[in-house]
Amino acid sequence: MSPDALARTADDPGPLQEPRRRRPVLRIVVVWLTSAVTLMLLGALLSSVSVDSFAAALGAAAIIGLINAFLWPVIIRLALPITVLTLGLGVLLLNGAVVLAASGIDTGLHVDGLLAGCVVAVGLTAATTAVSALLAIDDNDFFERNVVRRRARRSPTAEHTDVPGLLFLEIDGLAHDVLLRAMRDGNAPTMARWLRSGSHQLTGWETDWSSQTGACQAGLLHGDNHDMPAFRWWEKERGKAIVTNHPKDAVELERRHSNGRGLLFSDGASRANILSGDAPHSLLTMSTVMVRERHGRIGQDYFAYFANPYNVSRTFALTFVEVISEMWSAAQQRRLDIQPRVHRGAVYAILRAWATIIQRDLQVEAVIGDIYAGRRVTYTTFLAYDEVAHHSGIERPESLGTLRRVDRQLGRIAAAVRAAPRPYRIVVLSDHGQSQGATFEDRYGISLEALVRDAAGADEALAVRGHPDEALGYLGASLTEVSGNDSMAARVIRKVTRRSRVDGEVRLGDDDEQQGDGAAASATGGDEIPEVVVMASGCLGLVSFPHEPGRVTL
Repeated sequence: MSPDALARTADDPGPLQEPRRRRPVLRIVVVWLTSAVTLMLLGALLSSVSVDSFAAALGAAAIIGLINAFLWPVIIRLALPITVLTLGLGVLLLNGAVVLAASGIDTGLHVDGLLAGCVVAVGLTAATTAVSALLAIDDNDFFERNVVRRRARRSPTAEHTDVPGLLFLEIDGLAHDVLLRAMRDGNAPTMARWLRSGSHQLTGWETDWSSQTGACQAGLLHGDNHDMPAFRWWEKERGKAIVTNHPKDAVELERRHSNGRGLLFSDGASRANILSGDAPHSLLTMSTVMVRERHGRIGQDYFAYFANPYNVSRTFALTFVEVISEMWSAAQQRRLDIQPRVHRGAVYAILRAWATIIQRDLQVEAVIGDIYAGRRVTYTTFLAYDEVAHHSGIERPESLGTLRRVDRQLGRIAAAVRAAPRPYRIVVLSDHGQSQGATFEDRYGISLEALVRDAAGADEALAVRGHPDEALGYLGASLTEVSGNDSMAARVIRKVTRRSRVDGEVRLGDDDEQQGDGAAASATGGDEIPEVVVMASGCLGLVSFPHEPGRVTL
């Protein structure tokens, strides 16, 4: 497995600057006209919606836009607990209410009920997003106004310095050769441009054994990944499993490997990682989501993100598109009988949208905040490509499309550096690669768990799988983190997720090991440790005999 690193050199900051398109007036006009046309179409298609004329549609579109611009910030703050708890999807009702309120003004738009208002809101968001993309009126400028500049205003005033900072942008699971082909074929244009300009160089490297995120980040962030054989493993001394993307286990792993002076310990920031590198500032980092003694107000980044109407509307539209795209891609793989493939249902479609849209945008906004705060070093992990590649294949169209969108975020982060209080050097890296292959059960017609149980003559074999999906682990961690303060929103989330909490940690999913502590007892129907434990970790199959001391030989 051959991951890669793209390192920015100390000089030549120019190529990091994205080409800018300053066409705000044109964009406003296009969005306004698109909204008016969409209202006319919805009026023709839906019996519960009617528009008197195109002039009325223009007026209604303008009023909806003005309500969103001036009243939305007040509305969203009042409904913030629902908005955060539903990851922004609950705001659909608020959008519908805005449309309904606009129809109550004598504009010539008539909407019969809240449900119809929600349909109109979805239609308007989808239409304006699609038209902006088709006409290449890119939303980078809009993104800069609504995210970058907004973040700059909210960030504390930082002292300007010529001492460069470091941004580590990890793309989870991206192999060296996959990136080379992606740059060649236009699926990583930002990174390809950096290489061509000479501002960066591409270097391949071989991972340790094991080749997985936890061990790689322990080495990168703490300089020590000793005794981490896999993503999950059984520890006989403790009588339980260690699962890297469980917050409680991640805390234990960081305790073992940290000396208090990790890569990020000096005013650094950890965003969407497994381990924190001893960063004083963190968001969605497995080892810190349960730590309450941290800088700032825990969960504030989530609240700030969903309080922005641009973020909410954009997130809802892109999430909807991503879910439809995943369901279409999965159907195409089944129709064409593409092999190997794994089952991809509706639940995974939602989780994919979380990893590729919501988590990605949260961490990008947080990194931009770090840039304007002048933090010395920031490390963030983009889960999106790894999540899609695990389910679709490492170079399938949807995986490369996801990589293309992650590449775009790199360009946005680099563009934000222009107004930072210090220069930044950008390092793009990967923690490990992936191999394309069938699962054990698909290839041999029997699960590894069943094979080991039968071969060992054991009555029971505990299969420790951890979270069935990495995105599900991060979603649970985010709910754990956002519910960690004493705000009303946090209390609502704690109440709603109380059935999914284990030792204060939100654990989602229904896998056999639920999840680590007490798993052996629940799986064997008693308090005894199982005879055999079988764990899958990437391409590894780990087998442990908990009753036998030490490492078992043949």
